[in-house]
Amino acid sequence: MHKRFVAEAQEKEPEVVFIGDSNISYLSYTDMWFSHFVPMHSLNFGINSERVEHVLWRVSNGEMDYMSPKAVVVMVGTNNHGCTGEQIAEGITTIVDTIRDKLPQAYILVLTLLPRGEKPNPLRERNALVNSILSKELPKKEKTQLINIDPGFVQADGTISHHDMWDYLHLSKAGYYRAFEPVHELLMQLLSEENEKTPEVSISLQQKLHRGKGDKMQKLITAQLLFLLLGGIYAGDVNFTDCGSRANITELTVTGCTTQPCIFYRGNTYDVRITAIGTYETFTLPYKVTAKIYLVPVTLLKGNACTELAQGSCPVESGKEFIYENKINVLNKFPSMKTKVKALVVDDKGNTVICVGLSVKVK
Repeated sequence: MHKRFVAEAQEKEPEVVFIGDSNISYLSYTDMWFSHFVPMHSLNFGINSERVEHVLWRVSNGEMDYMSPKAVVVMVGTNNHGCTGEQIAEGITTIVDTIRDKLPQAYILVLTLLPRGEKPNPLRERNALVNSILSKELPKKEKTQLINIDPGFVQADGTISHHDMWDYLHLSKAGYYRAFEPVHELLMQLLSEENEKTPEVSISLQQKLHRGKGDKMQKLITAQLLFLLLGGIYAGDVNFTDCGSRANITELTVTGCTTQPCIFYRGNTYDVRITAIGTYETFTLPYKVTAKIYLVPVTLLKGNACTELAQGSCPVESGKEFIYENKINVLNKFPSMKTKVKALVVDDKGNTVICVGLSVKVK
């Protein structure tokens, strides 16, 4: 397992890594893992029956050496039979320090040990002591947080329901949703904040441009507007990287974009208009828009812009003007987040007309 984890760390470049014992391992078999954590580009390094010393050895011997995740989630300690609460807490703290040495920029999220056993017992008390010690020690460490994942599994009579923990140690399907929802929410917040820190170039959406064919900035803005028109579902900051685009634009406007960055609110509709000059003849303008939704690339749209022109028609000819108008509907179901988007427009021969990577924000 260790060798496989080291290989995955090298090959898959995760954004989030979960490491720990069976409650981490079994998470990877749940619907919640695939719906909540896989879209974040997460890897699961959980192993059944792991103890603190096992995880410490793994993080010291390669599993954290070949990647740069933004967050590491740690849950281990309940299997350390024969150890005191103080010893377990010290071991977990050492794991945190080791991960920090390996990954100085990562957030480290330590999950509290869950209560165990159907009825009150010494192991429950020991786990509670571990949590108490960690709650005092971990806040002293940079970018490290203890997350309480016990939503109240112990009932008023002191028992734990098998509906939450099927064997009174491992979480059920319902138990995973109750315990790991706070983990998901915090990771979403942390990843969103990290994405917003990415340096970008910003320029205004509403402006007039000269028609110089060699103007690189002109090409970039053309690419951005075509993305907005063609994509039609994500709009936001005019933050971009040019991956090879051609076209000349004379005027563009987007209603509602009065500040930088442009903020598009879910449930609203925005009008977009672009007046452009073709630079060579093409009979079709196939496009494809992709975005990273929770860090996983997803194809949003495919189509042909030639069928959607408000003025002019295909074939688009060199030196001829055409106007494209469209409405951007920002649906309520879209996530409120900053995401990376790529728009690719090609001609009828498959040559790249526009290729642009964008940073987009939706609220």
